[in-house]
Amino acid sequence: MKRFILLTLLILLLTPVLSMAFVHELNVTIDIQTNDKVNMELDFNFPHTSDEVYFSMPYEINDLEVEGGKCHVESNINNILVCEPPSPFIVGKVFVKASFETHGMIERKDNKTSFSFDIPMLQDTDRVNIITKLPELMVLVDNKLLPLSPSGADIGSDGRRITLKWYFRDQFKGDIIPLRIYYENINPTNFVQLIDVRWIILFLLILVVGIFLIYDKISKRSGVVLSVLNEPERIVVKVIQERGGEEVNQKKIVKATGFSKAKVSRILQSLEARGVISKERFGRRNKITVKKKFIEEDT
Repeated sequence: MKRFILLTLLILLLTPVLSMAFVHELNVTIDIQTNDKVNMELDFNFPHTSDEVYFSMPYEINDLEVEGGKCHVESNINNILVCEPPSPFIVGKVFVKASFETHGMIERKDNKTSFSFDIPMLQDTDRVNIITKLPELMVLVDNKLLPLSPSGADIGSDGRRITLKWYFRDQFKGDIIPLRIYYENINPTNFVQLIDVRWIILFLLILVVGIFLIYDKISKRSGVVLSVLNEPERIVVKVIQERGGEEVNQKKIVKATGFSKAKVSRILQSLEARGVISKERFGRRNKITVKKKFIEEDT
């Protein structure tokens, strides 16, 4: 109610100034973003005899860009966008486009969002066309008597966003077009919206601890305790480890350990079958390496 009273007072205060203003057509495009920001575009089509045209905004006008004329903002009860032809010598119709960014039209409660904007006519206007684009993944609520106002809008979609269009004729100075849209997320079972943040933190903490325990268990399994090997096997493994990156073959192991060739062959077969060592063929010889990490254990 207060907003309507303020708009009426504004129109009365500006009546002497706007007495000569007239607009053939006003196109209003409202692009609602997910972060409560609104991008607006105004297209004025007016005769050259109207020195200036006006548009009232109860919110801040940021990043103003103008094509086809000149526009500036005057502060009164509301912010007034004033646009004029690029030159006083133009004859015929004038087309001026003003684009800007604004905030304050969005209110959110739970999963429901409302958009509200009252458009006052500060001059007689033949046609007013309004296009409003909802954010992605948003739909009109279905549990309200009037999910949008004024009624009779053309509702369309490009597959990603819903578009609402209104067309008005013969709007006079002092008329007000009240826009009201109620919409909600197309997926109301959003995990973040339904689960308390504390439960999310607890879940992540349990997940991290679980990953650590599993990794620790796997790491321990990857080691072979030396105490499970018999003495000849320990000696053979030690010989292979001491050679490091050198080529170690069966002949060198026989020489280093003093075991017979047959005994070394049996030991290597046993270690390979248990996954302790590996053999790689190099020419006519096998390069023998230790596969596992060995852990000393006191008995």
